[in-house]
Amino acid sequence: MLKFSSARLIALVVILLGIFLVYYSLKDYELIERERYNGFSSQVVQGRYSILQEFLKRMDMDVKRHIRVTSIKELRSNQGTMFLGILPDRYSEDEIKAILGWVEQGGHLIINAEIAKYYYDEVVENSILNNFNISREYIPYDDRVESDATAIKLSEKTYELAYGYEHTAISISEPDRLISSDDNSQKFIQIKYKKGLVSVFSSTEFLMNNQIIENDHALFSYDLFSLNNPEGKVWLVEQPRMPHFTDLIWDYYRNVVISCGVLLLFFLIWLGRRFGAIITDENTYSRSLIEQIHAAGIFAVKTKSLNSLVVRVRKDLRRKIERKHPSIAFDSDCDVIGEIAKITHLDRKDVEFAFNYKMAHQQIEFLNIIKALHKIGKLI
Repeated sequence: MLKFSSARLIALVVILLGIFLVYYSLKDYELIERERYNGFSSQVVQGRYSILQEFLKRMDMDVKRHIRVTSIKELRSNQGTMFLGILPDRYSEDEIKAILGWVEQGGHLIINAEIAKYYYDEVVENSILNNFNISREYIPYDDRVESDATAIKLSEKTYELAYGYEHTAISISEPDRLISSDDNSQKFIQIKYKKGLVSVFSSTEFLMNNQIIENDHALFSYDLFSLNNPEGKVWLVEQPRMPHFTDLIWDYYRNVVISCGVLLLFFLIWLGRRFGAIITDENTYSRSLIEQIHAAGIFAVKTKSLNSLVVRVRKDLRRKIERKHPSIAFDSDCDVIGEIAKITHLDRKDVEFAFNYKMAHQQIEFLNIIKALHKIGKLI
């Protein structure tokens, strides 16, 4: 009873102490608001031009994002603006054919002509730009010049765009076709293409998430996407920021993948040698111990060796008796038969018959002796 009361007292003290701590903690507790930067939202992280997409939507434009040109079902329309945010050497012949056909009917095409930085001095020819007689050139690192702002004319208006260090320069073989451009026609070129309009930039970094709010980028982007676009339709063709894992493996470790495939093929061919039905070894029949004893007994009977069997059984029983009853020794002068009869409660004649009877090769006598020995072995 004392132990139970002590436990209740300790529990009460712990509860009161907990209530006091909670009250003391909440006595001066006050809710306050704090701002914490969590980085870009999940929507922005989806693509490099997600903020541009949201901005144009808020300007009452119908903006849709695609990862390939062939997925644009409304491409039959001759109205709207298409922005190719993917590097210009990543389009298939079918996509290029669809793009050119759409521009010819009056669409406005915006191209990012930037050379991928990992190409370095190697310039990859681009069939899209070739159709407009526009070429591009890689600018080595030592020849790059940083500019705070580049003046660009668009529809009689001048805008300032921040380009920074650019590694791509564009040029046109027919300057008379120019509608708008920068001062040197190296960063922005705009030309007519049949009924449509084509705007080519050496880089569209100023339209990306971290640059769209700088300088005149937002205003320029709205005016640019509004050209030849009375219905306000915009298609942003942009590759997801992070390529698929399989695409990365194929682009950068293609030789490793092919080598592993060849090794796997040879391994499967090597395994093919083991195909087919399993050939089992011939199992040798092994008799049980009882069958062997039975066979040995039959052999002994047929060869008149019953006496030797009786002798062996008697020896085994003697050893068993001496182990269990050390006072009994068959080699001594003591009355062993009497001692065994006393322990087993058997008649002395039966014990004498089991141990001392001399058999005259009779099967019946053999069976009686074995039975007597077996009975003694169980009772001893």
